This record gives sequence, structure tokens and C-alpha cells, in this order.
Amino acid sequence: MARLVPEDYPLDEIASDTERAVVEALLDLADSWFIIPTVRLVDYGVDRELDIVLLHPAMGVVLVEVKGWIPDIRAGAWYDEHGRPQESPFRQARTNSYALRKRLRSIVGESGIDRVPSAVAFPRAGEFTGILPDDHEGFNVLLGPDLSSRDLLAEKIDLLATSAYLINGFGVDAVNAIICELAPDAHFHWDAEREHRRARTMLRTMSRQQVEGFATLDANRRVFVRGRAGTGKTTLAQSWVRRAAADRGERVLLTCYNDPLGRSFALDFDGFEGVAAGPFLRLLLNTPGIPELGQPGTGASKTEVTKWWNETVPEHFATHLPSDGAVFDTIVIDEVQDFSPRWLEVAELLLDPAGSRR
Repeated sequence: MARLVPEDYPLDEIASDTERAVVEALLDLADSWFIIPTVRLVDYGVDRELDIVLLHPAMGVVLVEVKGWIPDIRAGAWYDEHGRPQESPFRQARTNSYALRKRLRSIVGESGIDRVPSAVAFPRAGEFTGILPDDHEGFNVLLGPDLSSRDLLAEKIDLLATSAYLINGFGVDAVNAIICELAPDAHFHWDAEREHRRARTMLRTMSRQQVEGFATLDANRRVFVRGRAGTGKTTLAQSWVRRAAADRGERVLLTCYNDPLGRSFALDFDGFEGVAAGPFLRLLLNTPGIPELGQPGTGASKTEVTKWWNETVPEHFATHLPSDGAVFDTIVIDEVQDFSPRWLEVAELLLDPAGSRR
């Protein structure tokens, strides 16, 4: 099986269905082939998009352009199945192959690569009769049956690759250099201080009317709020807690997964009547009526400690919760994406069946 670059390339994010189908078919090539989808090159100020680049240590580089229409060639001119004129895909592939060859020669040297052969894939076309323009061969076209047959596809790609002259193949260093050039890595690091300032600025600019307008959503029993960092989700959560406790006299739990945020909630609502606030798992351990649960010893592995918190604690709570232990009318969970489905089930146990169960 050929190797994608990167290995976890999300094929479902390829916008074109036909291009995605070609990549999936090419994955059946031998594992010595590398597949690099959607390569962008800037050549003399022209932004070019190369649909698929194939790389082989011994056979060189092959370019595959993909078209979603069914071609009809009349007197050397290209038309789609509806009779609309189209730019010659061979000409486009040839131009892109020149740009790719130029870029590759900057890596492996002028004498290291003679040319980059190219093919055009028409996944919706079944066959063709006649003569291809510009002296192209049958292996310069990949049709639906070729893509559906591993042997046919491998044969055409091999013929395509060997139509170019490659001196002694590429060494490991050259292959890695080409991959790094066409699919480079870049790592961006989070600027925590700037993000903190930006979030605070966004919170300050959010009007009180907006928060109050969203706050009325708590009339529903189930509300899920989604938004990027700094848009006021936590502010909204805290406003719901105050509305439920102060305006409706409800017993409220405000909780989250991580300790720092949970401790912040506990400080914010310290002494606020009817409100319990803090990190979820620690609240479970401190619930009245729950037997004490021994913690992992100092020699426990990180995996054992994580399992204790994530599985043992909630299961212990669910097993030993007294019948009168459900004491909240409303539960507000911030950063709920950190909760597993089982934790949400356990949180439900804390809702009083006779209460509002929000």
C-alpha cells in the first residue's frame, strides 16, 4: 500500500470527490510509492495547484491532474460532456510539471531529473477511442477502469514513470528533501499572554445585553453552547448559576473537569447560597454519604492514576450514591468537551427527580 504524506492526511477534507477517488485508488500502489495530494507551488508569481504528486525512490516523480468532467476531443480541441470548451488538461499538466521539475532541480540538481511525466485522470470516463493530441500515449490518461483495477493502475503508473529519464534514482536524503519541500512542516507556538489579553478584551467588549439575551436560554432543560475562546461562554455559565440560585431559589452545581478552573469557580461563588462549585471528580469524592476511596499509592504508574480518576472515581460514586443524594435542580458544566459520556451519566444522578432538572 502506498504511503500518504502526511500519513494521517484527512482524505474526507479533499473538496473534490473525483480527486479523492483518485487518491484512494492510488493507495493500492506498492508501498515504495509516496502520495502527496494538493501541492501548491508559486512560480514567477503564479500560484499553481498540483492535484497529486507521486514520488518513488527508484522511479522518480509523477504528476497526476484530476478532472471531474468527461472529455470529448474534436480536431484537437477539448470539450466536456455538455459540449462546453475546456482548456487542454494535457497543457495544464505539462505546465505544472515544468514548474514542479524546476522546484525539484533546486533540490536534487540540474542533472538529477530529466523531466516530470504527467497524466490526467478522468474517473467518470470509461474508455476512449481515437488518437490523443500532442503525441500523448494511453498511459497519459487514467480512466475509471484503470482506477478500479490495481494491476492496470500499477502498469500505467510504471509506464508513465519510466517514460522519464532518472539517473540512478533518488537516495533517501533526496526523497526526504523532496517531501519536505512539497509538504513542509511548520510548528506554531501558542502565545499564552497575548491570547489571555485578547480573550479579556473580547469579554470586555461583549455587551451586557448580549449576555442577558443568551441567559434566557436557561428556560430550557437542556442547553448546549459552543463558541471559540474568549466569546463569553464561562461568563454566560456563571450568569445562569446566579439566575438559577438567586432568582429561582434553585440548588445549583457549577462544575468542570480541570482543577484550576474549578478552584476559580469555588472562589467566585464562595458563600453564595444554594451554589456548589468546583472540579467535577473532586466534588464526587467529597459528596456526603460516599464511602472514602483509597487513592493509588506513590508507586502507581501514570496510567493507573489516570484510570483511577477517570474510571474508578465516577464508578465508585455511581455505585454508592445514597438514594437521597441527588441534591441539585440545575447543573452547569463548563468545558463539557472534556467530559466522557459516562461522566455525563453520573452528573445526571445528581439531579433531583422532583426539581427542574436543568
